[in-house]
Amino acid sequence: MTRLVQFISLAFAALGFAMPAAALEASDLEGQWYGSGMIASAGEPILWDLILLIDADGVPSGTSNRYRQDGTWEVEDISPGAESLVLNIGTGKVRGSFVVGAGTPVDLTGFQMNSGADLISGANATEDAAAAPSILTFVKRGSDYQDANLEGTWWLYGFYEDFGAGSESAGSILGTLSVDSDAIIQSGSLTYAGQPTPVEIPAGTSLELSGNGAIRVDFQTAETNLSEAIDDTTTAVGVDSTSGFTVGDYVGVGEEFMKIDAIPVGSTSFTVVRGQLGTAATGHADAASVSRADPLGGDLYWRLAGGKTLMIGNSIGWETDGRNRHRLFQWVKSEPGALPVDLAGDWSIAQFEDVSDASDASAAKGELAIDETGSAVTGGSLVFNDATSVTVSGGGIGTTATASVFEIPNLGYEGTADESRVDLALSPDEGVFFGVSSTTGDLSGLLVGVPEPAARLLGVGSLFVIAALRRRSRPRG
Repeated sequence: MTRLVQFISLAFAALGFAMPAAALEASDLEGQWYGSGMIASAGEPILWDLILLIDADGVPSGTSNRYRQDGTWEVEDISPGAESLVLNIGTGKVRGSFVVGAGTPVDLTGFQMNSGADLISGANATEDAAAAPSILTFVKRGSDYQDANLEGTWWLYGFYEDFGAGSESAGSILGTLSVDSDAIIQSGSLTYAGQPTPVEIPAGTSLELSGNGAIRVDFQTAETNLSEAIDDTTTAVGVDSTSGFTVGDYVGVGEEFMKIDAIPVGSTSFTVVRGQLGTAATGHADAASVSRADPLGGDLYWRLAGGKTLMIGNSIGWETDGRNRHRLFQWVKSEPGALPVDLAGDWSIAQFEDVSDASDASAAKGELAIDETGSAVTGGSLVFNDATSVTVSGGGIGTTATASVFEIPNLGYEGTADESRVDLALSPDEGVFFGVSSTTGDLSGLLVGVPEPAARLLGVGSLFVIAALRRRSRPRG
């Protein structure tokens, strides 16, 4: 029988098809889901955090938390919509809706579940120019969470929106995190769009994993004050105390970030690199506040999916210059054995774009085809929420020196001169990849993908593209 199965598999591959992914079950929709996303509402990006409970009949309940630009939380109950939630077990597509608060409908029709049955993702692209573009990803709560689940190398594909202090900006975040079996960070860094210098994540920082899959970061803060005034060229900065600070920390003073390059022995001063993280060096008065900048963005709301190889979430916080920064995080654990052929197939795409602020945001849905070897995108199309459309002209897919990480250096769009570069990390056992995309050379968007039915994809993109994919079978247990 084994040889027969092998023969059938080879025959399907020779014809350019894949063996079907492990079948989903209607009960896969039931349970507790944690959602994270962003809404571009009336010119104001809103960070979104949800707890969604779905019963055996597909009836939803739970809580929606929307964090606005002015720093206020809008906490509302979730109630059933016009149609209960239903999972198509053949395609992995979700149908139905729920209502937030007094009557805001959230339609999940067309959202995609991955083959691991622990992620659902999609974007609002209703061909309705009046609809607020949004992107939303859920992970399902699992069981038996342990610190050792976080051990390994994680790849981050994220997106941020900054507001206040007279400026607004948006873009993607690319990063990596190495965690030991005690859930302690060994190393890590984040690279923001438009900011070529990576932000280091301090080694020794603890991740706190609770029994429901929620993750908090025990990031140690430190504060002091300048002991004398400095101008915009000073690199030897006197402070009242160096306690709690280490070399490599970023510190905020007024509207400027600096990086500590050295802490001279026996002194109360820092040797710094000025004007970091996209800020300009300026003068600062005596006694000005100096505080360590949290590289992960303040208050964190992360969740580990039931399969324990995917994390999603967000962080919110006010920077030292008064800016309010919203960040969406999507992590995939690096897995050896991810092959280009794992990307082969036809994919459903959902995309959310936002290149500077909410007034630029748009959402799209469409298709993407990858050849049977996983070495090239052969075509596809996107339809945006303003009813405009674009055809994808293809692009090669390359491997990298890092396990599970791939790149599409030149994804094209017919009829335009635009090209996107896409960098992604694949979790073959979960049927998901996360990635970032760029049309200008800077990181500018986020991706997540899911296969349908032998391969599916979704995304947030330009770029906030979210796309998740997979087509190999996965044993169910």
